[in-house]
Amino acid sequence: MCEPAPARSCRSCHSPKCLRPQGSGQTIQSKTPERIGRGNKRTEESMRKSISYYEEAIRQNPEYAMAYAGIADSYVMLACRGTVPAKETFRKAKGAARKALDLDSELGDAHGSLAHVRLHDWDWEGLERDFHRAISLNPAEGMVHYWYGELLMSLGRPDEAIAVTQKACETDPLSAVIGASLGMILYLAHRYDQAATVLQHVARDLSRALLTTHANGTGAYS
Repeated sequence: MCEPAPARSCRSCHSPKCLRPQGSGQTIQSKTPERIGRGNKRTEESMRKSISYYEEAIRQNPEYAMAYAGIADSYVMLACRGTVPAKETFRKAKGAARKALDLDSELGDAHGSLAHVRLHDWDWEGLERDFHRAISLNPAEGMVHYWYGELLMSLGRPDEAIAVTQKACETDPLSAVIGASLGMILYLAHRYDQAATVLQHVARDLSRALLTTHANGTGAYS
């Protein structure tokens, strides 16, 4: 179930260099990546750097809820990769997500981050309700739809999982992680032709991305 999840950025501009604290006109310049799942290698180093950048943003503005949500997602990614003790790391992730909600109870990203932690920590009581809340507050966040699709598939509801993951693809069409997830869900639902079409499309996009990044001399990929 564990797949890399995104680090968070400014919801309004989605720029990796623009971190805009809640309730402040101040803009924090940061190296925080827009999404670890998109423009960066999914490595332990990238995740730890992401956490350090968010922590720096919080030092500049302790009430920056979005940064706490990003920390939560990054900790989940570390735990899922098996590079750190899962129990302690999920505890830290939950703490960061709950801190984000304490600061801004209407922040959809924070609700999504807490649901993300609970999904991978097998803390599923009331979890579907939490996903609905996150999506209602921020319906444009594709990764939350993706995580919800994982839950639905695990609950044995493939048709709903497919519909939700298709919505994730619509909101985040450049995400190879989401596209691959849709392909796998279709495969597990025995929709083999559809799964092959989706996965072939993802493979073509990844090939183009790898060629582009190689030509540019970067190590980033989607």
